[in-house]
Amino acid sequence: MLRDIQLLASRRAWEFAADAIRLSMLTSTGVINAVRESFQFSIAQVASPMETFGPIPAVIPPGLVFNYGLLPYTPEASAGVRFLHIEPRRVVLDISGPSAALQVGYDGLREILSELRTTEGDPVIGEPIRQLDVSEIRYRMDADLERLVIPEAWQVLRQHLGPDDSSIRFSPSLITSLLPSNELFQGRIPQASQQATLEMRFGTEPGDGVLFSSAPLTSDAHIEMLEALDRALSANE
Repeated sequence: MLRDIQLLASRRAWEFAADAIRLSMLTSTGVINAVRESFQFSIAQVASPMETFGPIPAVIPPGLVFNYGLLPYTPEASAGVRFLHIEPRRVVLDISGPSAALQVGYDGLREILSELRTTEGDPVIGEPIRQLDVSEIRYRMDADLERLVIPEAWQVLRQHLGPDDSSIRFSPSLITSLLPSNELFQGRIPQASQQATLEMRFGTEPGDGVLFSSAPLTSDAHIEMLEALDRALSANE
């Protein structure tokens, strides 16, 4: 059973066809100020966003970066906005709250831009062709994470890595890369949208049982996966 669940972050990218985002118009002072005021951003600037869902084309202007804001998504609840990035082909929103709130923020952005048109009469942001999700969760679970590794393997690891040091503690980390079937493995994948991670939460003791999980899923689907994993690990205890 999962306990003490904290949604650390939910992130979504809306991807667009080439030239569907008109950065030359979005980077005007009026637009930047309108977005900043709506989300109460502390930082708003024309800059190249950091990579989150893949490489970013080098264009002029390079993109828009908004950091540290607030998103009310129900009459009673708000989520902190870690960042809103507008790239040449993506809008990326990252919040400290549930994935369901991401659509509220995206819809709010589109509302701000709804009357802005290009010289051809087109909207400055077109319609997305797909969306990608990532969520990060801190939690406790009843099952022992060591059950991810068979006991015989643990015995070998302990024998060779810490045979004479009783102070050594072992904690498994599971990193699952999502690879297209027609591609070669290129090493550790930097984008969280292409891998799932499960490990002990940094700054905690192994005995605390506090875990961190990142997965390319909405927060609801992520919690559902972790609950299923807990049941699987607890099945034969």
